[in-house]
Parts: sequence; C-alpha cells; structure tokens
Amino acid sequence: MSKRDLIILAVVGAILLLITGTVIGIKIQSKIASDSLTVSKQMQDTIKVLNSKTTPSALAYGLITKIEGRNITISSGGDSSTIKIRDDASIIIPVTDSDDPNVNTTVQKNVDFSYIKVGDTVNINLKVGSEGQLEGDAVIILPIPNTNTTSTNS
Repeated sequence: MSKRDLIILAVVGAILLLITGTVIGIKIQSKIASDSLTVSKQMQDTIKVLNSKTTPSALAYGLITKIEGRNITISSGGDSSTIKIRDDASIIIPVTDSDDPNVNTTVQKNVDFSYIKVGDTVNINLKVGSEGQLEGDAVIILPIPNTNTTSTNS
C-alpha cells in the first residue's frame, strides 16, 4: 500500500468517525428534547389539576427554617421548600376557647404575618398563582405538641 493510499484511508476513516459522532450526538439531543417535552406535558397536566376547582389546595408541612420577606422556607424529613406567601393569605393559629383545663376546645384565630417565627411548625395551603407558580394561600401555625408524658398513677 502506498503512502497516498494510507493518507486517503486515514481521511476516510476520520470522516466516518466524524459522521458517526454527529449521528450519535443528534440522537442523544433528540432523546433529551423528547424527554423534556414529556416532562413539560406532565407539568402542564399537574398545574391544570392543581388549578382546577376539584383541587381547592395542596398542602406543604414543615418546620420554618427561614423567613425572607414573604418567602418562608420549611423543612421536613430532610427536604426543604421555599414558598411565597400571598399578601392576602390567612395566617391562623389554634387557640384554646376555655379557661377550664379539663375542656379541650380550640378555635382558629387570624393573626398577622409578623406572628410567624422561625421554629414554628406549619401547614401551608398552596394554590397555583397567576403565573403558574405555587403560592401560600393560608398558613396554619400548629401548636407545639405537649411533650410532658409524666402521668400519676393512684
């Protein structure tokens, strides 16, 4: 085989490798685009369900770890989420409706946003906002559980 034939063979091989790489790259990009469209469609379906009258709200639960403006970051089970609380959101705390310790009656009391503190455990009702984002529609500050397990046996 002559030197010229080797050069032609090397150039043809390089061109074949280039074409193969291009085809593989196009197939990978095509798969990524297809997967992205599938996820996008699923997200649209999810937003449609969350925005329908059949789903009045969704619920987020956790311990407040950060408050910045009207954005509340909550954590639960190792996950965390930051949720923007709407300006017209209800902020609710349960309060005892009786001075008698033997009566366990609670009612809901509306309070200002400023009542919310880092360390509170909350349920946040979520609604789909005008731009498709989830927003807090109501915040329920949960009571601190009674960890006093001391009992008296007579």
